[in-house]
Amino acid sequence: LIACCVPSPPLADSYAGILIFAMIPIGLVVLLTTITMGLVYWKVRKDSRASDKWRQGGLPNSKKRKKVSLEREVFWQCAFYILSFWISWPILMAANIRSETHSYAFWVVTTMLVPIQGFNNCMVYIRPRLLRYIRNQKKQKKKTATPVNSSSSDRNRLSALTHGASISWFRRLISRSV
Repeated sequence: LIACCVPSPPLADSYAGILIFAMIPIGLVVLLTTITMGLVYWKVRKDSRASDKWRQGGLPNSKKRKKVSLEREVFWQCAFYILSFWISWPILMAANIRSETHSYAFWVVTTMLVPIQGFNNCMVYIRPRLLRYIRNQKKQKKKTATPVNSSSSDRNRLSALTHGASISWFRRLISRSV
């Protein structure tokens, strides 16, 4: 049987096989992925800033921008995607370069982090759905957290609706009308 393995020293005479078939391709993929994700984010950022002038009530540098914008979501999605590569592969590359000089603890960390890339990639794609689910749960809790008692007066109903709001003029309007 022929195994799919490129031996490293001391089993091989040099690191040429590892460099050609493992280190250079993996390094290029990680580098190209990092560059590509940077370009994706830059394009979304550029388009988002260009479209700001057409948004209602906002200039490009306005503080009125939504807290959760598409630009921010794309940035974090790209960052977590890149991070899944950067957690796994540099350690494996270091392990291949100096395989005979590393301690037992290094090999334990290597054997745990390299296969975990699949889990990290899974979390990258589950994360947006999980965040959307959490946001929806918070919205539902807000809707059910302000029950209005049918026997209370109109003033109590309005104060229950505006509870926690920072609209002081609305409270003054209510107190003047009563």
